[in-house]
Amino acid sequence: MTTLTISRGNVAVASAAQGVSVLDAVTAISADFTETGTLVFYPNNTGPVPYLFYQNPNGSTVAKALVFPYSSPNDFSSWVGAQISVTGHVNSEHVIVSTITYLSAP
Repeated sequence: MTTLTISRGNVAVASAAQGVSVLDAVTAISADFTETGTLVFYPNNTGPVPYLFYQNPNGSTVAKALVFPYSSPNDFSSWVGAQISVTGHVNSEHVIVSTITYLSAP
């Protein structure tokens, strides 16, 4: 399992297999969104946009675009179709990501 925490211009990467449990604190982003779902990329006029597809409490499928406040991880596009967990701040139809965790392959 890989967890990425976004904080003030850098990305801290920790692997649970390596026994790393403490990541940089995120102070700039308040978290009001925590969901687990599937990562899908959709093209737009500037490039592929990452979306988290998940089910709400009513059982409906919901999609939120994922926005990274500084930059996305280098290998993030290889996560397509994976189960991920996202924590961040909701801004309309987007989630400003503070922590993202790769849970399992597609």
